[in-house]
Amino acid sequence: MIDQNYGIFSIDHSITSEEIQIRINLTQEKNNRIQKQVYQLAEDMIKKHHYDVEQFSIDVQNNIKILD
Repeated sequence: MIDQNYGIFSIDHSITSEEIQIRINLTQEKNNRIQKQVYQLAEDMIKKHHYDVEQFSIDVQNNIKILD
C-alpha cells in the first residue's frame, strides 16, 4: 500500500479457529473505488502467499480523520 501511494492507513488483525480477520482503515476522503482497490490488493497478497482466501475476512473502512 505504501508503494502504491494510498496515503495514511492502518492494518489490524484478529485470529480465531474459524477465520483470520483483517481490518484495513483508510482516511475518510477515500472513495469506494479506492476501497475496492485496497480490498483487491489484500486478497492478491493472500493468494500470492498461497493461503486460502476463504479463511480470511477482509474489512476495508474509512475511519481515519485527518486534522489540519
